Amino acid sequence: MNYTEMVERIRVRTDFSTREIRLILDAQQAVIKEALYQQRSVRFKGLFEITPAERTINVPDGVVTKRRVIQRIMLKIRPLSTFRQEMNSWKNTP
Repeated sequence: MNYTEMVERIRVRTDFSTREIRLILDAQQAVIKEALYQQRSVRFKGLFEITPAERTINVPDGVVTKRRVIQRIMLKIRPLSTFRQEMNSWKNTP
């Protein structure tokens, strides 16, 4: 589901206008980005948790025999136990 589809589905389920929904989703995105930038976990109630972690990676340096070490932020997405149990009960996806 993309951003536009999400806005539309929320609009249908609530009394909020498209403008209000976009404002809320944009603010949520900014808060999530800020937390991940600060390497703090973000938990989505009843669904999953995103945990950032710094990793050291050994990558090629353009020449076949040379390599260099770089730092990257990796994101681990883990379903919460209640959501995992629900997912395990699904027979198939539409």
